[in-house]
Amino acid sequence: MSPIDEYPNAPIHILNAIADYATNHTMHGHFVTACLENDLTEAVFRADSSSLAGLADIVRYIHWEIPHSSHGSREKVEAWLNKESDAATETSTASFTYKYSRH
Repeated sequence: MSPIDEYPNAPIHILNAIADYATNHTMHGHFVTACLENDLTEAVFRADSSSLAGLADIVRYIHWEIPHSSHGSREKVEAWLNKESDAATETSTASFTYKYSRH
């Protein structure tokens, strides 16, 4: 089962942004940053309607699909962004081609 099937309420562009963050150590916007930093209040205030509707699936995706050392606090996110791309010490299902689409 693919992530888009397991997390059907999460907007595809958000899953792609999170997978890119996990794989390439790049950041994509305030909403994704708030989710990765485990800042629920900020995530809710930054979310558009589709991201807000999919917030539970987005949180589950972050928890189950990307390395645990890459999320959970501002410090963890900052440390992850400062790591080199494709760190060999952790593997993640997000390392696959991350251009999801719904047909």
